[in-house]
Amino acid sequence: MASTEIHDITDYNYSGSKLKYFCHNWISGYFPEPERERTGFCMFSLTFQCKYQSKHVQPVFENPTPNKPAILEELTAEQCEDGVAVTLTVNGTTFSFVCDVINSSLKRYEGKSYRNIYDESIVPEISEEWFESEDSVTLADDLIMVRRHYCRKWFNAEGKMTGAHTYGKYRLLKNGAEVCSWVNVDDQAMPNGALIQHSNGRRYIGFHVDLYGISYVDPDSGEVYHYVPEGYSHDYRIECGESFIITNVHYDAASDLVAYGGCYWAGPDEVFAGDLRDPLHYDPHLVRLADIVEEMIGEEDEVDDINFVRWEPDALIVKMNKQEYVIPKRKLRSPF
Repeated sequence: MASTEIHDITDYNYSGSKLKYFCHNWISGYFPEPERERTGFCMFSLTFQCKYQSKHVQPVFENPTPNKPAILEELTAEQCEDGVAVTLTVNGTTFSFVCDVINSSLKRYEGKSYRNIYDESIVPEISEEWFESEDSVTLADDLIMVRRHYCRKWFNAEGKMTGAHTYGKYRLLKNGAEVCSWVNVDDQAMPNGALIQHSNGRRYIGFHVDLYGISYVDPDSGEVYHYVPEGYSHDYRIECGESFIITNVHYDAASDLVAYGGCYWAGPDEVFAGDLRDPLHYDPHLVRLADIVEEMIGEEDEVDDINFVRWEPDALIVKMNKQEYVIPKRKLRSPF
């Protein structure tokens, strides 16, 4: 949720919005249908914030109940000498107050979207001035993957580094000849060496072109499939929402299932499973193993920090807190 200019709020019509949350100093809800059609946005969240030691009093709202839904009938916001003057009417009650800043987030959808947003246009211009190192990984006797590592850094006026972003330029070589090349626009997750000997007799290599999603290439034909999910509902200022970050790939030729190890952000560890009968057109819907383990042990709290152990003829073995769990393969296929 980012600090917002007044026009970012007043450009939209909130009248008739059904509020999902209306409590403390925060409102969140669904735009009315005409506004959804006009803007493409499904949801909004607004926080009316008063800074530390502010002379303003933070507004306090009462959350709606199932028997008393909250309808936002009107909302205005104007910049004033003291901050932002806000008036909003909910269920016939008008609230008027001044806050220091409004934080806003607009979302195009709710929940998880599996829509593939990969496009070649996501590849940025990478300056050779950012080049740092080159290395290679031998995947098979005839296959080598070469990576050129780049890091763009930002510095303030005093010369202190304030931020950095990593990129990778990759070339896949077969017997010394280039099969394909790609750029990873966020080179933190690198399943290097994810070489799969598939049950269809072909072999595939998994790799990243983004922090999210997974791509596969057939090194013998040069065919490539890129997948970057739209992810969970996200702020309109960013390209895609958060989704599972794949860091390792474990394929089972007996079932054509795949187990992906990884995480959301930096942890804890998770494992998801999916169908990989066709790596160049695979089903992106994944099954979260933590949900299955949670059901098995009857744990009320959320289960996390799960790791892949091995595939067995009829099951996938995972480990949590030094305890192994046997998950039948029949539970690992997505219902989609």
